[in-house]
Amino acid sequence: MTEHGFDALALPEGGPWAELRQAASAPDYAQFWLALQARQLPGARLGVVIFGDPDKGGYAPLAVHPKGTLIGPDLARAAESCLGEKKGILRERPGADGSVCIAWPVMVEDRLLGVAAFELAPGGEAATLSARRLQWGAAWLELLARRRVLVPPRRLADAMDMAAALAEAPNLAVGLRGMVSELALQMAAEWVALGQVGAVDTVVDIPALSHRASAVGKTQTRRALQMAMQEALDQRETLLHPGDATLIRRAHEELAEVAGPGPLVSLPIAEEKSRAVAVLTLQRGPDAPGFAPAEVEFLRLFCAWIGPIMALKAREEMGVFRRLAQSLHKGLSGLFGAKNLVWKVSALAFLALVGVLASIDAPDRVTAQARLEGSVQRAVTSPIIGYVAEVRARAGDVVTAGQVLARLDDRDLKVEHARWQAERDRWAQEYASALAKDDRALVGITKARIAEAQSRLDLVEDLLRRIEITSPIDGLIVAGDLDRLVGAPVQRGDILYEVAPLDDYRVTLDVAERDLTLLREGQGGTLLLTGLTEVQMPLTVTRITPVSHAAEGRNVFRVEAALDRGSDLLRPGMQGWAKVEVGERRLLTILTERAEAWIRMQFWRWLP
Repeated sequence: MTEHGFDALALPEGGPWAELRQAASAPDYAQFWLALQARQLPGARLGVVIFGDPDKGGYAPLAVHPKGTLIGPDLARAAESCLGEKKGILRERPGADGSVCIAWPVMVEDRLLGVAAFELAPGGEAATLSARRLQWGAAWLELLARRRVLVPPRRLADAMDMAAALAEAPNLAVGLRGMVSELALQMAAEWVALGQVGAVDTVVDIPALSHRASAVGKTQTRRALQMAMQEALDQRETLLHPGDATLIRRAHEELAEVAGPGPLVSLPIAEEKSRAVAVLTLQRGPDAPGFAPAEVEFLRLFCAWIGPIMALKAREEMGVFRRLAQSLHKGLSGLFGAKNLVWKVSALAFLALVGVLASIDAPDRVTAQARLEGSVQRAVTSPIIGYVAEVRARAGDVVTAGQVLARLDDRDLKVEHARWQAERDRWAQEYASALAKDDRALVGITKARIAEAQSRLDLVEDLLRRIEITSPIDGLIVAGDLDRLVGAPVQRGDILYEVAPLDDYRVTLDVAERDLTLLREGQGGTLLLTGLTEVQMPLTVTRITPVSHAAEGRNVFRVEAALDRGSDLLRPGMQGWAKVEVGERRLLTILTERAEAWIRMQFWRWLP
């Protein structure tokens, strides 16, 4: 184990730390503190310290960083809220260029002396972490109220050096060992020890002893020291031995018996008012004087400074599982502890809500995207090879059976018709001549030629009759726009139009695969179309197909349903949502089944 002396962690003589120690006035002190604090808050654009007299009322800016800058409206509102509510404020303005404002009150013995506030640039470090750093940094502003009351300025400067060295230490353990050794020298103590507080307000370890604490290394003395620390922690009080008889000091008396005579003092170190993180114990030699009130006040201030620093560094060094355990313990403490009425009321309300949801039956419905289609969709194809000559209807038109939709070019067929008509007439003349000559052989040949020409002529006439493309049924053209194909060739069998009836529809549903097993043929439901939101139409499931396809990034199956009651406003191609009733279940089950299925799948996927 490598141990670093406190000198190795000391800060440079120059810079903001030296300026802060040497500040001659309150405005200078606040200005240097703002500059120093801005270095600890990534993205800090503007800072302000506001101070005033809580008895007389009225607060005014004491210093602004950068010096001479005007306070922005967002920062001013955050500072005003902090003064009014006497608690920390964190505000984030929405938007990509929105700033973050944090503010923390400066309190001394429950008196509001002022507020420290910063405006941060967006997209920086987590705002909650910056707020934490402002919280422990703002504790130093208490010096503006206390420095001329009990604690000499020089000693305050030394305390700031120790707190700063702890903040800059490579890790918490090294910083604490150096801090207690330096504190022993500053307070003329025989030894200084720091005890770590566990999750249940128990002193679980003594990680830091000063370099002269050889007597504390004994097992019996160490146990007595731990009990004395626990005594101060339980009472949340500064305990002096000898001291006030109104406080319980039995463990301190036992510690004095095993560690040797000499004045003792123990102080809890708190991150916040409600949570202690450590206990600090000091002992002087047997012939040394006791701890004076000014020294005790100095130690209290020092503990108030280093508590947030210790908590912040401990969280930074904490692993993921310890963070989770700490968060869980904090939540359970708020729920089952002696305070936090809001937590308890919220928990009871949540349990009551769960109980109500678990006792109420409700219709369970499968929701799916729906699309309206014609029950029969007739295709209109090209009967011959030809060219589009005329278009009389397009997609979206309502048509009747036999209505002409388009015409193909008939010029080539008319030429063909004239040719075969002339051929037939020519052979008819040959036939008459053969009869006059009584040439039986020629009569048979010409008669066959006439029949061939007539059959060809009949075929061309039939094709001419099919030049006009007509609708096979009454309905709506749902596909087909030949305007762009006028003059273009078409082949026999090419689909030119699709026509759907207007009085007979079916509904197709895209059902998610997780819901498919709940559906059965004959189940009823309701359809709501996007274009007809004022009309809910009943439907019945008629067919569940095993055909799946991808829709909006998920796998869905096609389910068909029939409308029990239609509307004149319906048109094929309309879309909306359908809800199919699949029975009744507990409302809690309905609300949580998807999350439960997802969790079950993830467990099965990742467990070996």
